[in-house]
Amino acid sequence: MRLVVLDTTHLYQDPFLKASEFKAVVKCGWEVAIPRVVVEETRRHFIRQARKFNAEVGALKKFAPIVTVDLSRVDEETGRDNYENELRQRLNQLNGRILDLPEVKHKVLMQQDLGDRKPFSGGRGYRDALIWHTVVELAKRQQVPIIFVSANTKDFTGGKARLHPDLIASLEQCGLGPNAVTCERSLGSVYENHLKQLLSPPAAIQGQLAAGNLPNFDLGTWLTQQFVVHVAGQEFVSADLGFPEEYETCHMVEVETVNSVDVSSVRLTAPGNVLVSVSAEVRARFDVFIFKPDYWGMDDNHTPVVTDHDWNDHYLMAEDSAQVSLTLLLALDLSGPEVKECSVIDVSS
Repeated sequence: MRLVVLDTTHLYQDPFLKASEFKAVVKCGWEVAIPRVVVEETRRHFIRQARKFNAEVGALKKFAPIVTVDLSRVDEETGRDNYENELRQRLNQLNGRILDLPEVKHKVLMQQDLGDRKPFSGGRGYRDALIWHTVVELAKRQQVPIIFVSANTKDFTGGKARLHPDLIASLEQCGLGPNAVTCERSLGSVYENHLKQLLSPPAAIQGQLAAGNLPNFDLGTWLTQQFVVHVAGQEFVSADLGFPEEYETCHMVEVETVNSVDVSSVRLTAPGNVLVSVSAEVRARFDVFIFKPDYWGMDDNHTPVVTDHDWNDHYLMAEDSAQVSLTLLLALDLSGPEVKECSVIDVSS
């Protein structure tokens, strides 16, 4: 058994823990834990997003007579409080828990900060340090291998897919081995590197999917018709899509064409339920936001189609298309067949 501890970088993208990989976590009998600091950072993120939404709704209300959608404001405080209740319910299903704040002394944090030891850097990193000490205290209590999932490579791994030497040293200072805690950048890499080999492969289904012979289901059709529903609201990084750096908050709105699809593996999580690893080459259309002064300074050789010159006081909205490579993990219910969940493991141009 292992413990998977999630950093804020995962909860920002998957606040209710619906990612496909959790089916494998449950199947393998692993546990999930979330530090208290991560929960509070995610609640704050909700408040910020709700305030942005409410500001836009307020600006749109002058057009209420011609708008057919509900223009109600989001109740920020109620939503923040309800989030933890929903999260706890989901964690109960995953045999998971929220971890209390660590008991680390202020003197220890001060010495780490003044010594510029990770996760501190240039006087910053207090909350990251609390997260790390939460993980260390858990490792001391549980005495089972811990996988820390964080895309914060700057503060926890030094840009590599393993813990920074400062953090390994802190484990050893507590009497723990250097491998008591390992780090993965995403839950997808946890699945690929640790969980997949623990699950049974139903080879016949993999062959049917790869050949497009699974009755009533075609991956290419699903990608063009249903994929964007599963990634609604997910932000993609402009550099990963080959877009100019001026593009911010990129959202996929349409898969225009599917050039190729490959099924690399299928694993059984329960009778009639499988996890499918898929690689696909597609051309997709994205909505993007651009800071207005940046737009007028963009290279003429790559300009998007502007759909709203005055999205707000500072940004315009535009759209652009890109040829991208997708690596996905699908939770497939074979009784439909129907994709229940979809995780984007990797995207590149």
